[in-house]
Amino acid sequence: MADPATSSEAAGNVRVLRPFEVRTMEAESIAGEGYASNQDLGWIQVAEAPRSTFAVAVDSARSADVRRWLRDQQLPPADAVKIGELINTFAYDYAAPQAADAAPLQANLEVAAAPWALEHRLVRVGLRGRAGSGGARAPEVTIQVEFNPREVASYRMIGYDSHRLTDTTFNGGTVDAGKIGAGPTVTALYEIVPVGQSGRNRPAPEEDALRDQAQAATARLPQVPELLTVTVWAQPPGSGRGQQDVFPLVDDGQAFATATTDFKFAAAVAGFGMKLRALPTGEQISYAQVEAWGRSGIGTDPEGDRARFLELVRKAGTLGER
Repeated sequence: MADPATSSEAAGNVRVLRPFEVRTMEAESIAGEGYASNQDLGWIQVAEAPRSTFAVAVDSARSADVRRWLRDQQLPPADAVKIGELINTFAYDYAAPQAADAAPLQANLEVAAAPWALEHRLVRVGLRGRAGSGGARAPEVTIQVEFNPREVASYRMIGYDSHRLTDTTFNGGTVDAGKIGAGPTVTALYEIVPVGQSGRNRPAPEEDALRDQAQAATARLPQVPELLTVTVWAQPPGSGRGQQDVFPLVDDGQAFATATTDFKFAAAVAGFGMKLRALPTGEQISYAQVEAWGRSGIGTDPEGDRARFLELVRKAGTLGER
């Protein structure tokens, strides 16, 4: 498989994804030490907002900064850490669209227990563009995830917060969408609280009434097996007509231990980001746990990039807590 990695450049207000090498983490740090406030998305009740929409754009500038801070024997400032960028710094072995398939993108979905809260479910939404020339013009892409209220009480997106869109921008709405070129992958993670499940990361108690109303409303809905449905809207360049592809995900109760190596590794990177940002979830886990999750997801690691990530985790562990 070609060695993709994140490198992006601005084209107007659009982020353009191109084939990259993960070694861009070695790039020089960007000038200046100031970072804009980097807010994290909290828990969202499905009864209030059953759909989550985002653009696919990512870049790796903050990943290089995180590495620089750790190399200098310091934990990076919380606002220097963007979890979505960290996750997308690495290559993932997602299936690409078949040559005979009309879809320009293939969604690779997986769900298993969240390693930091086993009563919760962690969903990976992975996308891969059609293999081909890196110079090929890429479609503008937005993604919408719709959660089944029978199955999901609440959810939160891990990283990618700055790329969130309103539902009205989906399906041909006016938006500066991201682009996926030939070959690159994009990964987003959602943590889910199942209906009827209580847990340490459950939303605040004052939201119980809203949840109860949602459960009463779902009793009137038809039975559907999907945990969620991912809809990908891709608009080819120069075309006024976009293409919509729908990918359902059924939760078969998979444990974290039996998830794919890509899933485990992405979860480890997310845990690392939450730890560095000192988020409530991050405060409940240790760097040793993050390292164990990453080691279980190291796979073949032909370029050694995942092994280098584990070195970063160990280094952060020697610097202590915030």
